[in-house]
Amino acid sequence: MASTSEFLDSFGVNTHFHWRYWETSPYADTVQAAATLDYIHINKVRDALPSLTWLPGSMAALAVEGVKFTLIAHGDYFSVADQVAMLRGFATSHPGAIHAVEGPNEPYNWPLHYAGLTGPAAGLAFQTDLYNGIRQAPQLDGIRVYDVSDLAYTGPAEWANFHAYNLEGGPGTPAILAALIPITGGSTGNVVLTELGWATGHNLISLNVRSGLPAPWESVDETTQARETLKGLASAFALGIDETYLYELVDPFPRLTDTDLLWNFGLFNDDWSPKAAARAL
Repeated sequence: MASTSEFLDSFGVNTHFHWRYWETSPYADTVQAAATLDYIHINKVRDALPSLTWLPGSMAALAVEGVKFTLIAHGDYFSVADQVAMLRGFATSHPGAIHAVEGPNEPYNWPLHYAGLTGPAAGLAFQTDLYNGIRQAPQLDGIRVYDVSDLAYTGPAEWANFHAYNLEGGPGTPAILAALIPITGGSTGNVVLTELGWATGHNLISLNVRSGLPAPWESVDETTQARETLKGLASAFALGIDETYLYELVDPFPRLTDTDLLWNFGLFNDDWSPKAAARAL
């Protein structure tokens, strides 16, 4: 039987510290970010691997506070060799701070182009080079490698990786199972769920970017976000999913929170005040 500590250790949260350059974003305040992570008792964050170069001071400050990183490799801006070099340098300066590295994010939304290839072939080639680069680096010994965040991809990795959203704002368990069963038959051995979340707001909708169709992706009230967050974490753990990363820590762009639910998934409002979900955690 799993322990309470194992359940709590399965929690992680998504962050976007590099977005601090695009708008007046709360992610610019890494001191407050560290405080809110402590508030929700989560010390694993999922962010972009290139942030190690873009934001060395911020990432280092968080590492000093005990934050552990799951870092997403980028398929376009940096070579695999450059990204492995970033990892080696950060691991040397901050031993134990890198928890895991994963392949490029959501290739169904952000098509991959690598080594003259596209689609799943590009994903497999990229993930193979990334995996080999990590496993050949002594500084990265023991760091987990997660696959591309799509269960249809089967590149070299110790953990499969997927995302699950209920676009109608309902319970997370059906969305988790809907993503798992067609690919795995429901098996959850060595699987991580790196995005699960609910957007808050009043009657906000967004285009369903996964299909490209104008199907509404509906927001929920804070009470519903809190309830479904707790239920989703519990359901994922009960299904045997090793880790679940909530999407996301804070509403990132104050100017946009009234226009599109995509900017309202935070556990905290853009002024760092906790939503009901953060208080529940």
